Amino acid sequence: MRKIKLAFISVILFASSIVAQNKDQLLHTAYAKDILTKEIKRMIEETGIPSISIALIKDESIIWAEAFGYANIKTKTPATISTTYSTGSTVKPFMSMAIMQLVEKGIVDLDKPVNNYLKNPIPSFSEKSKPITLRHLLSHQSGIPSSAIFVPVWGGDHRNTLEEIAKQIKPVRAPEKAYEYCNNGFVISALVIENQTGKRYGDYVHENILKPLGLENIDFNKPTPETVEEMALPYRLVYNNSFPTEQLYSFPYPSGGLTYLTPSQMSRFLIAHLNNGVYQGNMLLSPESIEQFHETSFGHEFYGLGIGIEKKNNNTYLFHNGQDAYSTVFILNLDLKTGVYVMANAVSNRQMNALADLATELMDGKKDVKPLPSFAKRAYEEIQISESESNKVIGTYNITGTDFTLTILKKNNILYLKNPANTEYEMLPYEKNKFFLKMEEEQIEFTNGENGIDGMVLYSNGTKTIAKRTN
Repeated sequence: MRKIKLAFISVILFASSIVAQNKDQLLHTAYAKDILTKEIKRMIEETGIPSISIALIKDESIIWAEAFGYANIKTKTPATISTTYSTGSTVKPFMSMAIMQLVEKGIVDLDKPVNNYLKNPIPSFSEKSKPITLRHLLSHQSGIPSSAIFVPVWGGDHRNTLEEIAKQIKPVRAPEKAYEYCNNGFVISALVIENQTGKRYGDYVHENILKPLGLENIDFNKPTPETVEEMALPYRLVYNNSFPTEQLYSFPYPSGGLTYLTPSQMSRFLIAHLNNGVYQGNMLLSPESIEQFHETSFGHEFYGLGIGIEKKNNNTYLFHNGQDAYSTVFILNLDLKTGVYVMANAVSNRQMNALADLATELMDGKKDVKPLPSFAKRAYEEIQISESESNKVIGTYNITGTDFTLTILKKNNILYLKNPANTEYEMLPYEKNKFFLKMEEEQIEFTNGENGIDGMVLYSNGTKTIAKRTN
């Protein structure tokens, strides 16, 4: 009888402990939601980011998803949790998962020459001593130089096939010599999948990754009409104001150029990473393969197979961000089985990274977190200057160390900066010898010499470009 009573008491205590833990979790989730809601609303107000969408993950569930701001500013269409955004490079781990599935089936080997799996081998892949492997491609250590080519969706540009892109790829160094982020490595990896399975890369992902995640209505080759109907339009930020910009697609699209999802949809894929390759009973990868997925390669400190990896505070974090005309980022804590995914319909990586870091701190259980710093840019106000003052800056300026020139010209009494690509930007004065570009977050400061204006400094995204006057 005593043993029965003790067992009963143990059950009651255990149940009480679970209830207490759940209560603490609910309270902290409410705290996290309150903090993040305030910070996101302030960020939108201060920076002009049109909309931000977020999802928080715990174990096998999305514990909070919310969207703020506008998917379309002109029509005042609110962003919702159904609003889709371009995922950019945050879908690189899809490629790695697809390759790892083929590894599990014995179709490919991460460490054998990638040319073994291509119908049209690339001769240069064996010219720099050690042959290039799939592991090299997925970990950005192949020796292939960085590449990121984006063109407008509505342009008349010829869309290169994977084969056409592959023919132009040539390593500049032997593999394993340096980490260099390279989208074209994922083009070759997609070709391996197509050559070995007889399916288009997007079709393979749809059948073997999206369907097990319950995302059958997503097309990895192109946005579906339903996806477009829910799409947030892209904008660019200029001095805390947002302006519509062109929708873009990436030539090396397997690296992340065609996929539009919501944070909740992407979270299903992330949940599989937190749960040993399984989502709601569907195994995408074995625990052994997912563990290999989450290891760095060739001694690199923070990148594994298509995914960032960081160890701090006795926890292992996975991460990646993406940027085209949108900004996205995810962070996962493998030890606490928590995660966050945030998206915005403007180029705002600094803001999204900071927001994701804050959300991660909250999901890690941190209390009394500090508010995010303001990301508002300085708002410049135009001043009036005399015609002689504006005329004295007109001329050509050679960029130091290059053969490129910047030109200052005047049309209809308006000053313009013409860059080496012959694009002209209206410039407005805000202080003596200082101007800001009307539609770009860039400023110009002209320098004086013995004979007047002798040079200029162009400030852009924290960098300085110095140019000397040539006439």
